Amino acid sequence: MIRKAEIKDIPNILEMAHGFYNDAIYDKKLGYSEKDFSEYIRFLIGSEFTCVFLLENNSKIIGTVSGIISPWFMDKSDIIVTEQWVWVETEHRGNGSFVKLINELVSWGKGRGANKLSMVAIGSTTEKQVKSFYERMGFQYMETHFIKEI
Repeated sequence: MIRKAEIKDIPNILEMAHGFYNDAIYDKKLGYSEKDFSEYIRFLIGSEFTCVFLLENNSKIIGTVSGIISPWFMDKSDIIVTEQWVWVETEHRGNGSFVKLINELVSWGKGRGANKLSMVAIGSTTEKQVKSFYERMGFQYMETHFIKEI
């Protein structure tokens, strides 16, 4: 079952965030503050332009996806849902859970007039598998991000 996240779900989302953060190898590039992330989740849950969904299995939260909707700054007829994160607990992967979460994000966006979905594939130990997965779902490669200390 997929449902909208509520404020009471923040501790569960924070727990999953640790796995996401470690998988994404962010620890060498970007910081992590549980307090700041908790505040960001509150913002996402409370805004009409954002969403956070949870995937449950036997009343246990096993995955989450979040997105923000906005017009493309160069052509406002393109309304884009930009994924903030998608995560499924390791032991629940391979059974369509990611697809269910992404489809929920698509439905949410379409219901608000979106005509595009932007997903991020972060540098991680599973980068090739993620790229292949997105391509099988019909996504096209678009850009690469770079980061450095300044």
